[in-house]
Amino acid sequence: MGRQYDHGRSYDGHRHISSYRPHREELSPEQQHALEQHREEYRQRQAAQAAEQTRRQAFREKHPQRWTYVCQASIAGQPCTLTLQSRDGELEGRAAYPAHGYTTRLVGQAGEGQVRFTEYNAQGRRLGELRLEARDLRQFAALGHLHAQWRPAGGGRVEEVYLRLEHEHLPLDGGFPALPEVVAAPAKPPKAHPPRSQGRPMGESLEHKAQRLAENLASAGGGRAAAAAELASSTDLEREGVLRYLQEKAPRAFADALRLGYSLLPPAGLHAQSAPPPARTWRETGRLKGNPPVRSETEPPNKNIVEDEREYKTMLGSARALLQEQRARARRMLSPDGKEVLDYRYWFAQVYGHVTENEILFAQERTYYYPTYVLWCVLYFDKLYEDNLGAVASKQEPHWREAFKTATAQKQMENIPGQVGKIVFSLVASMLAHIRFDLPRAEAWVFERYRDAYGARLEDFRPDFFAMGGVFDNATRQMFADIERLLRLMGTSFDVELAKLFKQGGLSEHAMRDLLGASMNRERLATWHRAERMVAEGKAGEDPYRLQNERLVGDVTRKDHLSGTVGAIGVNRPGLEGITNSNAVDHVLGYLKAGNNAIGSLLLDGLDDLIGGLVGQASVSDEAIRSWDFYKRSSILMEFQKGEIAQAALLGSPGSPGLAQDFMLRIVEASRQIGDLALLIDSVDAYSLVRLFDGERRRKLERLLAQEYYPKLTLMNAANQIAKWMEAGEAKENKNSAAEIYSALQRENRKKLEQILLSRYRISTRDFLE
Repeated sequence: MGRQYDHGRSYDGHRHISSYRPHREELSPEQQHALEQHREEYRQRQAAQAAEQTRRQAFREKHPQRWTYVCQASIAGQPCTLTLQSRDGELEGRAAYPAHGYTTRLVGQAGEGQVRFTEYNAQGRRLGELRLEARDLRQFAALGHLHAQWRPAGGGRVEEVYLRLEHEHLPLDGGFPALPEVVAAPAKPPKAHPPRSQGRPMGESLEHKAQRLAENLASAGGGRAAAAAELASSTDLEREGVLRYLQEKAPRAFADALRLGYSLLPPAGLHAQSAPPPARTWRETGRLKGNPPVRSETEPPNKNIVEDEREYKTMLGSARALLQEQRARARRMLSPDGKEVLDYRYWFAQVYGHVTENEILFAQERTYYYPTYVLWCVLYFDKLYEDNLGAVASKQEPHWREAFKTATAQKQMENIPGQVGKIVFSLVASMLAHIRFDLPRAEAWVFERYRDAYGARLEDFRPDFFAMGGVFDNATRQMFADIERLLRLMGTSFDVELAKLFKQGGLSEHAMRDLLGASMNRERLATWHRAERMVAEGKAGEDPYRLQNERLVGDVTRKDHLSGTVGAIGVNRPGLEGITNSNAVDHVLGYLKAGNNAIGSLLLDGLDDLIGGLVGQASVSDEAIRSWDFYKRSSILMEFQKGEIAQAALLGSPGSPGLAQDFMLRIVEASRQIGDLALLIDSVDAYSLVRLFDGERRRKLERLLAQEYYPKLTLMNAANQIAKWMEAGEAKENKNSAAEIYSALQRENRKKLEQILLSRYRISTRDFLE
């Protein structure tokens, strides 16, 4: 059995995280009592939930046509909340559009295999029709989502709509919830243009046409239908002129037109009345300009988005200047000779510089589809932190105020043995503050720039967000090198050995992911979901920044940019767990009661409690697994990773039970069939997933990854994955896993990969190729 750590005991009796213990069985009576109490509460909750589910299922079977569903969707580019209700087959509903402040009425009708909800505004005008498959609607509660089609009343493109279930209300006690009131839009009524047969003014100016179209696109209800009808009835040349005018003068209206399915013709198409053949590549659309280092010139998520080499170079220069400022900011928190940490905020400031350095490197090495977007986000992320760092405590946003208090408290305990623990605690608190509260706002604000300019969708940038795993792994390596170097300078020999221990035995990659209840993979997954909710609910809020002389100007602390944005979303709202300072075991038990049991799993729970509930889901069908959305599939795999950490820490044996492995393999295979395998593996990390497996199941997983995932890895992420296997030890299976990645890449990419491995990780292919 390898060395293990007791997170509740130290040599001098103080309770902090870095204490060492060689035996598992040393639990105090208080801890044992807390463990038993936690397990009993868990069993009671499970029993109550099972009883409630049984009651609800019995009602569904007896009354299959009595329900109310509340779900989130986006119709014609407008986020909305749909309330769909069935009273013994009589279908009705409401659609609330929070961004525009109006609510419409939905009248349902069941037909042959289909259910149609026709939308009417407050004046009774028909706006369009939402069509759903009847069988999908019957399974809505079980699936949690369904696909539908939106057909505008005025013609135009049929739009695919994705409905995500937020709440199912069953009238168990006989009462149905009241539907929201139908409210007219507060905006001006749209300008309806006369049909061509009645004669639009022959000499009508381009400016007048564009202005009328922009007003209709911006108005509620039937205005968008009128705009769609006008665009559909225009010739290619008329439509081209109007769209180019909108692109320059009214970018929001231009983005709305793109959402209706219209786009600019390439220059050659301006001289022909018929539409040109569709462009095959991004470059052929004219939207990939120059030679920015994009991941793919042929298949980006959205070819309407412009990636311009000139803008990329401007943002790259800004990011490089920012990196120098970040390094200087961290140095100011050290003593003049650089041998003592004066302010424990240093640790986050220092690792932040490492993250920015790697973001720049990964962008240059063609890791991202939209490197300019990523660099925009780098500037926004830092500005949020810088504003709070420079503000007085009363003006700081709550999450940063608490994180800074934690850093101060840990610094005050510096003379107590166990310095590595206090360093990592202060670091993790700031990381959680930044990821939970700053990242979703920054992503939403940068996205809105792209939405307004190009009609982009937030999901267009999701692959780039989850392709950043190697960035954080590299930053982790650099962080532990910094800790070890500074502790040596301060003569703290025990903590130097402890820092080394974190880097050995596969613990380094977990130190920033699962220490103190903080899994960075899970936190980033939740953060992206928060950004999606902010955009979908119209709660991105006001962007406090603008670019001036290649720098962001503005200050997020001058007024409240938090409570109405990420603090107001309906689901997945972030909290301060793990950010607020505490060094007592009560804090650990508090995590358990709050439901964040990552640290509790390391200290208290057995493997059966951790993954028993997950394995219990293994009886679900493959079809049910395929119906789960990306977030659920990714979250379940991450929960098994959490179980693997607990098993390694408490039991000292690798892998997980065969039933769990089979279940995980089915999730991976379902993702391959759905088509988002690369996204799923990026989110959970290939190395962390593979190490959960052993024997033939591991070989099966690695064969699938070698065929479907490893060939698509960018060079920087491939090098990082190989490095992680080589850092895990000299075992033959580790070398084989590294070789699988190398062999899966195209031959022309291997030479460059060899250079990266040697220069950045000091790894030669001879180390793992036999």
